[in-house]
Amino acid sequence: MTSYYLDTSVQIERWFGAASSQARIAEILNQGEGPQSTSTHVRREWKRIVDQSAADILNTLVSADPADDLPRLIQGHGREGNRRILVLFSLMKEGKGGDWTTDELRLRAHHMLRFRSEEMFRGGIAAVHDSSECGLVNNKVAPDQAGLYTLKTTCKKSEQICRQPDAIEEELARWTAAAKKLQESPAHESMGKTGLKMASTRTERKGRNCYEKTGDLSIAVDCPPDATVLTTDKSFEVMRPGVDRNVLKLPPTEPPPKGKST
Repeated sequence: MTSYYLDTSVQIERWFGAASSQARIAEILNQGEGPQSTSTHVRREWKRIVDQSAADILNTLVSADPADDLPRLIQGHGREGNRRILVLFSLMKEGKGGDWTTDELRLRAHHMLRFRSEEMFRGGIAAVHDSSECGLVNNKVAPDQAGLYTLKTTCKKSEQICRQPDAIEEELARWTAAAKKLQESPAHESMGKTGLKMASTRTERKGRNCYEKTGDLSIAVDCPPDATVLTTDKSFEVMRPGVDRNVLKLPPTEPPPKGKST
């Protein structure tokens, strides 16, 4: 019996990836005979991507014509702009179609935050493993004093909002073994080094080290023994011998072909 444990990349891909990628993931999950699961570490990252993007859409779409605000929406560091556009396309696809107004798109962004994000994340999921009891998972998007929609997605080492230090201690052997495998991989060396630091020092197990630097490691260690990690990220294949879990890596949505510039 195959039970799949979905990481963040597959959770995002099955809703926001190309149609062919979504169909491939759905087929694999339908063939699985056991209950599908994920974790609150994945939920935290999902909210940082999906809910934060919906909040950014609300903060940005303020003109009478949405097209006037799109150039600002795609701005941002790293993949932020791309993620906002993926969420915006999803809102447009699920709506009425035709000529979109700012009010309609803002209404659908609110719907995403109130209902749809949670429905998508939990769709087909029987269990959400919660070893760390991360307090960030419970945060919701809300307007601040300036009226901007915000979401708290980070924490400090001093905050008492989780039990991540204890969760790592309970799986210390697998955590350490997986971190060593990551350190041996040039592409994942930094995550491995941070993971080993967290293994040896309890005070290093929270804050940025957790929510940003070792997210994949936390997700992998949370996978139940009878499940297969379903992912599009190479890091889980690297960690597989250390965490002692099966891994099925799928190809992500292909980037657009590049022509030659002349």
